[in-house]
Amino acid sequence: MQLIGHTFLRLEQSTPVMARGEVRLRLKGFDREAEEVLEIGCLRLLPDGDLAMPNDPEGRWLVKQKVVWDARTVLQRRGAPEKAGN
Repeated sequence: MQLIGHTFLRLEQSTPVMARGEVRLRLKGFDREAEEVLEIGCLRLLPDGDLAMPNDPEGRWLVKQKVVWDARTVLQRRGAPEKAGN
């Protein structure tokens, strides 16, 4: 699966360590291309996987892996076959 493009439509930080949003993804895979708006979740984590508070310099925002499986499902179920030559 390949990410061709993305546009963030909404991103809201609900707690100091969690955010949710929507992103429009353009995807390619399984001999198909698809575009879909998916919900994403993000967590602010430390390198060891613990939650990172806003004042922790080692904290990084990471997108939850569920969006990868959602994107895969979009390609398998809704993607139209690619045009020849693409």
